[in-house]
Amino acid sequence: MLEELFSELSGYLDLMKNKHNLNISVHDVAGFTREYSNYLLPYNIHDCSYCMEIKSKKELWGRCQQQQKRVASVLNDKIIFGKCYAGVFEYTIPFSVNHKLKAFISIGGYRKEGFNNDVILKKYFPEKYKELKIEIPSYERVKKISDVILRYFKLIYSCTELSESYDKDSEKDYIYSHIIAYLNEHYMEDVTLSDISSFCHYSKSYISHMFKKKSGKSISEYINSIRIKEAKKLLKKTNKQIKYIAFEIGFSDSNYFTSTFKRETGLSPKEYRISR
Repeated sequence: MLEELFSELSGYLDLMKNKHNLNISVHDVAGFTREYSNYLLPYNIHDCSYCMEIKSKKELWGRCQQQQKRVASVLNDKIIFGKCYAGVFEYTIPFSVNHKLKAFISIGGYRKEGFNNDVILKKYFPEKYKELKIEIPSYERVKKISDVILRYFKLIYSCTELSESYDKDSEKDYIYSHIIAYLNEHYMEDVTLSDISSFCHYSKSYISHMFKKKSGKSISEYINSIRIKEAKKLLKKTNKQIKYIAFEIGFSDSNYFTSTFKRETGLSPKEYRISR
């Protein structure tokens, strides 16, 4: 039952992001989702391009983590709307049990016309800031969307025993979420372990070991899995030549793409396209 709930919840979050262009993140502060954490870890961060650029600065990475803790410390039972230290506006929706915070939801990635955060924007990424959305959804829409997520939280919480090791592992989850987000954004490039290490501000050996332990795959294997997933979409939805699809998703050699695709799916790209 739990796995079905997590699968449905992640599907709903995907729908809100891909079909309705909403940047939603979920933050478990109590540890009740850890048993199936891989379903929700991709939604554990603010992954809009501006936020990702901000966190590429080592001195700001920690401030983002502290921001989450600060938000959790002041939440009660009401939806709040405000901005973070980097000038990003968002709704924050708490999930509480007996008035004790267990998780919160963020719907954000917005800016306001005419707003200028002198400290952050002038020093770092003013152009990226302008890419944030200005069409802020209404309170009513946010409540309707978040109520669905909260219902899933209630069901999951009622079926879950809390993990005592959550505080110990939560930082690893945070880093892992950022690696996933980075790879999803850059999979079509020649991503190296050094690139990821630099972005996350941790050593290459730590990143490699932790990622393998959490995902069961090496970083290169995970990148290929993303590429194959995208290749399937392109093979089914377009008539692009296979060699061009290979290059588009990050393979420099179309023959290597074909062999990788067949190893992952049991079919060659041509056979997969015919079977659609």
